[in-house]
Amino acid sequence: MAKRWARVWALGFVLWTLLAFLSAAGAHVYTASTDKPLSWGQLLAWSLTVSTVWSLLTPPAYELGRRFPFDRNRWKQSLTVHLFASIALTFLGAAIVVALTPLVTWTTSEPQVPMRAHMLSRAFLDLQRYWYIVLITQAVAYYGKYRERELLSSQLEAQLANAQLDVLKSQLEPHFLFNTLNSIAALARNDGPAAEHMTLQLADLLRASLDAAGVHEVTLREELLFLQKYIDIQQIRFQDRLTQLDPAAAGGERHTAWHCTTTQPRTHPLVCMA
Repeated sequence: MAKRWARVWALGFVLWTLLAFLSAAGAHVYTASTDKPLSWGQLLAWSLTVSTVWSLLTPPAYELGRRFPFDRNRWKQSLTVHLFASIALTFLGAAIVVALTPLVTWTTSEPQVPMRAHMLSRAFLDLQRYWYIVLITQAVAYYGKYRERELLSSQLEAQLANAQLDVLKSQLEPHFLFNTLNSIAALARNDGPAAEHMTLQLADLLRASLDAAGVHEVTLREELLFLQKYIDIQQIRFQDRLTQLDPAAAGGERHTAWHCTTTQPRTHPLVCMA
């Protein structure tokens, strides 16, 4: 936490110092047009005093903003904490500034103001500083959460793509895909229409496998259409050597020997070589 506070203090010091220069410049332009102008150095000394005090108050204000965010579940509690914290830190800063002001004041034209009035005026002027810090802290926190969600979303998309690939591999074993591609290459030299038909059937089969990724249930019709595409591809590959086992037609031929040509789990019981 010490390193984080050091970074926050350094950033706050730079920003508050820049604001001090701008504030002093604006005040100098304003007082220069009056009958009692104030020197640039005096105005800058007062502004730098305020910026230095608030650079020291920035880390605790930042820590409060980080620990009490305005999310949906805790915004009421956070609002209460920040209201009391803003008043406490603002009056603390005002008291320090009022105490240091005589040390950095060398002009005699500044009217004398009672300390209580001076501190109250300073507190009203600086109250907004606390809420600036809280708002910036909330913005940084929300941006960090947004980046985390983006990273998580990209990881989930990558996992989904891998899962779809795994499903595709489980549905279409590599040796079936390679054998089909080899058959298409062989048919392309001798039977162009058959090669084209086989390519279209393979494309439909792959598309159906990808569409079914992540689906736990399919209709019987969809499953039969998937099987038919697979059978059509095998029919083109093996032609007359391929037969489809029909249990009704098999009847009592319980001892008929069937040699299955594929380890595809969805079609293994149906597509066999006689």
